[in-house]
Amino acid sequence: MGLTISSLKCTCDEAYLSYHSKRHGPHHFISCVLVPDLFRGDPWSQSRLHTEFEPWLIPDLFRGDPWSQSRLHTEFEPWLTSQLASRVAKDIDTSVKWLANEFTAAGISEKLGIIGFCFGGGKLIETLARDQHSKFGTGVCFYGTRIDTSLARDIKVPVLFICGDKDHLCPLGILEEVEKTVEGSRVVIYSGRGHGFAHRPESQEEDDDAENAFAIMRSWLQDCLVSVKNRIV
Repeated sequence: MGLTISSLKCTCDEAYLSYHSKRHGPHHFISCVLVPDLFRGDPWSQSRLHTEFEPWLIPDLFRGDPWSQSRLHTEFEPWLTSQLASRVAKDIDTSVKWLANEFTAAGISEKLGIIGFCFGGGKLIETLARDQHSKFGTGVCFYGTRIDTSLARDIKVPVLFICGDKDHLCPLGILEEVEKTVEGSRVVIYSGRGHGFAHRPESQEEDDDAENAFAIMRSWLQDCLVSVKNRIV
């Protein structure tokens, strides 16, 4: 049985939020912030999100201007530069604060999870480094890009990294370096898979691996956000 809080849209310091949460068991919630890839509005967010991510909040980091494959490749770096890192960080933190306050108001004390894809995976590392175990209990990073390994020492919660061994945008060496620094973390590598295979599969084989990756993710979130609390109490 699950208690569902219906989806809503609200303006929170100009950040667009979509919110949905379910109760896992009689006393526990699992709720996550989902930090999207550069194509924030693509159809995967409707298909995979509702089937794989039961609880979620998605900040619109691009303020209605996500990257599109219809744009010229030469426009990418100027566009990315226009997405100011300080503004993106503020939008994420504002969204997290809003969700944490919603839980507090409801008398719920569970830690949040954070899931990031591609660009969002790199921002996940930055967010957890800022958080210092204040609001988050774990993170799941799908093939994060532009990861700053120097931030790993500031992360206080375990992170699950999922990546393909053919992903040139997410070097395995970087993930393994972070894994060694962040206690309790784990790297799961899929042979023959490139960037985006889990949420943008291009073959039945990739879709099968995506299903496996999401199953590992669900188990990880359960262990880190529910089972750990049960062991403590």
